[in-house]
Amino acid sequence: MRSTVFGSVFSTLRRLLILVGVVAVLGYGGVCLMRALNRAGDQPAIQLYPSPDGQMVAVIIRREGGQFLAPYCSDTVAILQATDSRAHALDDGYAVFTGDCSRSGPAVAWKTSHNLQIDFQIAWSADGETDTFSLKNQDRSASVKVSFSGREP
Repeated sequence: MRSTVFGSVFSTLRRLLILVGVVAVLGYGGVCLMRALNRAGDQPAIQLYPSPDGQMVAVIIRREGGQFLAPYCSDTVAILQATDSRAHALDDGYAVFTGDCSRSGPAVAWKTSHNLQIDFQIAWSADGETDTFSLKNQDRSASVKVSFSGREP
């Protein structure tokens, strides 16, 4: 009888340890999968719009990520000199527009070589709040004037 009790306890303990191992492996696999999916969104989407004289470039940057845990999306418009490294577009000092993503994103149009128009959507949430935007009326070099037009979807 004593060996039957020990055998039963050992069998139950063995099953419990196997279950804990399976849960640990599946949990670790899930964490690795979520990290891989989150990293996929870390690379920003970039569009370039050269000025009419080719001296300046407006850059639209869309950053998305956070997939499951904390999704985020932001749009930025930066203005660079054509000779600047494109990596500078990711530096906040070059940004003239930053805001939450809308379906269409900001639209840029060069009116002249030193005047950029940025049109964007202002989205309203269910509780009546709007998105947050940061707007600057000139670029870092102060050679490009920027005008804005916000519209409702």
